[in-house]
Amino acid sequence: MSASDEGGETVQPPDMAPRQMLGGLVDAGVRVDVCAIYLPTEGLSDRDLRPGVGVATPSDIGAVMADPATRLFTF
Repeated sequence: MSASDEGGETVQPPDMAPRQMLGGLVDAGVRVDVCAIYLPTEGLSDRDLRPGVGVATPSDIGAVMADPATRLFTF
């Protein structure tokens, strides 16, 4: 997937917007957090987030990164 000479598949379902895919993840119990710095730079607060989306703190992210049970995290 990271090699420049490899092709790839389109993974977004053609009938779903990214917002719908995010909602599906939240509904499935996936933890979804936004960067705490993002909100004030966009003039937003945690009250502006959709239900099920939280705000990540550095200590939260550090704990997730250090947990051996964590399989994947993205930014």
